Amino acid sequence: MAHSTDSASSRKGIKPKKPDKAFPLYSHANGQWARKIKGSTRFFGGWDNPQAALERWLDEKDDWLAGRDPRSNRDGITVAELGFKFCQAKERKVTAGELSPLTMREYKMTAKRLILAFGEKTPVASLMATDFEKLRASIAKKWGPIRLGNEINRVRGIFRYGLESQLIPKAVNFGPEFKRPSRKIIRRLASETKGGKLFTASEINDLLGIASTQLRAMILLGINIGYGNEDLARLPFKSIDLKNGWASFPRPKTGADRKAKLWPETVLAIQAYLAERTAPKSPANADIVFITVSGNSWAADDYGTSLTHEMDKLLDKLKIKRPGLGVYSLRRTFRTVADACRDDSAVRLVMGHSHDDGDMSQYYVLRIDDARLEAVASHVRQWLMMPVVKGGAS
Repeated sequence: MAHSTDSASSRKGIKPKKPDKAFPLYSHANGQWARKIKGSTRFFGGWDNPQAALERWLDEKDDWLAGRDPRSNRDGITVAELGFKFCQAKERKVTAGELSPLTMREYKMTAKRLILAFGEKTPVASLMATDFEKLRASIAKKWGPIRLGNEINRVRGIFRYGLESQLIPKAVNFGPEFKRPSRKIIRRLASETKGGKLFTASEINDLLGIASTQLRAMILLGINIGYGNEDLARLPFKSIDLKNGWASFPRPKTGADRKAKLWPETVLAIQAYLAERTAPKSPANADIVFITVSGNSWAADDYGTSLTHEMDKLLDKLKIKRPGLGVYSLRRTFRTVADACRDDSAVRLVMGHSHDDGDMSQYYVLRIDDARLEAVASHVRQWLMMPVVKGGAS
């Protein structure tokens, strides 16, 4: 949609030069300042007022660059302002201990994705159902149904906050398509990929055989006590007792208590890694056990960590890479194997899983004996260490 303008005959004269080198527009023969965007020429105002043309460009560029016509409604809070205020409110909950830093990070990334998708200066009031359809489609290309559903929930939560905080006058119209994937789709996907997301004992042993000293320790922690990407990336020294062989690191995302018995092999692997551990570049990471060879934290700004890429290299080398298989699969495998212990409460404590709200046993079972946790560890260790049946999974 090009802006209307006077005829070229009414604006005869020599084309003016740009006010300065950084000026993003050029003087068009029809008497207006213009810019070619995605193959089409767009106009932003007459030669006589380059400042007004620049302001119009800055106001509309996010829409043009995103392939949208500029919004007619330029009033009210913008997408960026809403995201900032939402994150401010959540930061206060982190400070109060009511929200985990990991969940806070996920909220921040969602707010950033909204700005990238809709434009920093786009008013919330101008968003339409088609905008959310496009957003959902872009997320679905990147992530599976479960992560897609979680992201949709976070997006809706940001706009719900805006409504309940009276930052926006009425509820946003998400349209009929911006919904979580159905439970049927999630169940079908889980059924299709269930086996592929678990390691066999032989595969884990093969990984341990080719892994670096550090990755070997991480892999053992994953299968020994069910630690996932974030656990390994953020594990503090204070949470592991190598002398007595115990780990007690609350889940970063929920803060749920955990306690688990370390195998002798896991303790030795960690000690071997610590003997060659790289000094961290930042003092903030001095208390973190695992540090990359470049001296940085393994934690990333987005979902997962760079640890995922290192695991992928090992899987490729062994030619066992398949959809859904990665570092977190060690945690899934631990949970699946440990289930045979038939001590759900002990396994939950190792995993950091809370009981359902309606399960009253959580209020009465106040302590799990160490012997029960040792039994869980022993069972999974026996599964991993037993002779592998040639040509099959153990």
